[in-house]
Amino acid sequence: MDNIQGMGMCELDLNGIDLLSVSSHKLHGLCGTGLLYKKKGIELHSEMLGGGQEGGIRSGTENTAGAVAFAKALRLVLTEKENKLKDVLAIRDYLLQELSQIEGIHVHSKKACMAPHILCLSARGHRGEVLVHALEQKGIFVSTTSACSSKAKLASSTLKAMGVSDEEATGAIRISLGYENTDAEAEQFIVAFREVLEKINEVVK
Repeated sequence: MDNIQGMGMCELDLNGIDLLSVSSHKLHGLCGTGLLYKKKGIELHSEMLGGGQEGGIRSGTENTAGAVAFAKALRLVLTEKENKLKDVLAIRDYLLQELSQIEGIHVHSKKACMAPHILCLSARGHRGEVLVHALEQKGIFVSTTSACSSKAKLASSTLKAMGVSDEEATGAIRISLGYENTDAEAEQFIVAFREVLEKINEVVK
């Protein structure tokens, strides 16, 4: 199971999960370090033979600095999770409320079954790439898709499976929140987003 997005944000029952992966950089640790949970009784076979590091599963010099930083980041996330997650949820709810008041905005994320820190939305008649670059000019960084599929130019297959039209899927942007985001930043985003939409609408008229 890929739990890279959910670690520290979503409760997870490990019963029934054989393998689970987590990445350090999503927790503000260093890139290039990860964690693989293996259920007792599951057998793994090495694809890299040699020194026998990491239980003989992956040979090669361990990234000690990365592992230590990952452990520290994970400890901080799990220690502060209860209070920090409340802040994330409050910011998310504020964004949902404000976005619902902007004409032409369709939020694809459904509150009942969404990750607490990710919003996906489309602005009718606008391409996601245009919105991303316009917001970038204002110092606000969102994306059109996940980083692992950012080079793909096709509309999100996930959105299409949800019944979203090609036009809306192509125009979708993704807002990801973290423990360090603030109320002021959320307010800044809404102001900037309204300005961007207004400016683009003037250009395309």
